[in-house]
Amino acid sequence: MFSINVAQSYKKADFVRKSIQFCLDQGVIIDLLLLDRGFFAVDVTNTINDMGVDRLMPCTNTSGVVEALQDHKSGRRDAVAPYTLTSLSGKTATFHMHITKRRKVRKKSKTKGKSQEFVAPDCVRAANAQDKLIGFASSLTDIDIKKYDCRWMIETSFCVVEENRPRQDATQTRPTSFVSCSV
Repeated sequence: MFSINVAQSYKKADFVRKSIQFCLDQGVIIDLLLLDRGFFAVDVTNTINDMGVDRLMPCTNTSGVVEALQDHKSGRRDAVAPYTLTSLSGKTATFHMHITKRRKVRKKSKTKGKSQEFVAPDCVRAANAQDKLIGFASSLTDIDIKKYDCRWMIETSFCVVEENRPRQDATQTRPTSFVSCSV
């Protein structure tokens, strides 16, 4: 295990590159890298592509991703198709977008033990038809999206914690990210 102190100016692509390189230096063979949607960016995608690591991560609902979801819903796009993400600066990254139905998980309410449904991992209910679908970015064309299930539970638990977390005003924060590698 290792940790990196992450400052606000720290770039996600640098964090991903250092984390992957650390694992590779330890002799870890990365079959599939699972990332959360916070890493869905052109620079991160290109970094992972350059390192030759297969990955799977949910797409954030950018206007292009929402359009792809709507196209799939109407039958104009396959469930697996190439997709090009473009940053505001005009940089591009290409990957295979896998479109599938969002998974629902149940959580128990603290009051009266009632179960409530919410859509993982966004912590919001699906209001529109395309919101019932989710896109995944992958370097692979043939992958079982269920491999991401172990991340769903982690991401969903953070959503539940976040919505119930007491708010505080901290002026000096030093977030640290931990990466766990097992051989």
